[in-house]
Amino acid sequence: MAITYRIDSKQKIVFTHVDSVVDGKNILEHQDRLRNDPSFEPNMYELMDCHEIESVNLNSIHKSKLTERSPWGSDAKRAIVVPSALIFGFLRIFQTFMNGTHGEISIFYSKDSAITWLGIKTTNK
Repeated sequence: MAITYRIDSKQKIVFTHVDSVVDGKNILEHQDRLRNDPSFEPNMYELMDCHEIESVNLNSIHKSKLTERSPWGSDAKRAIVVPSALIFGFLRIFQTFMNGTHGEISIFYSKDSAITWLGIKTTNK
């Protein structure tokens, strides 16, 4: 599976791990799993680790579907940690059309910087 997550209900944060090949199908499936998870709240924070992404299939990702189906609320705060400039660039596009309506999104090269920005005490172990 390309996208997995764990919810820390105490800190109200979703720890998301992304690996393998990312495409529109697995992004939409991830959104559906979150939306249907009874522990998920739309205004939680998120720490998304993308260090193990192998590639992104841009042709399969439709930004309008991704945006309209997003389970995230406007008060969510989401940090995405990336391994490379290529993934950073792709996620800057994602950030542009998701920011605001679906929370505040920032992209980082360092997990420590993302944790500091989110203001959380622990990481996904």
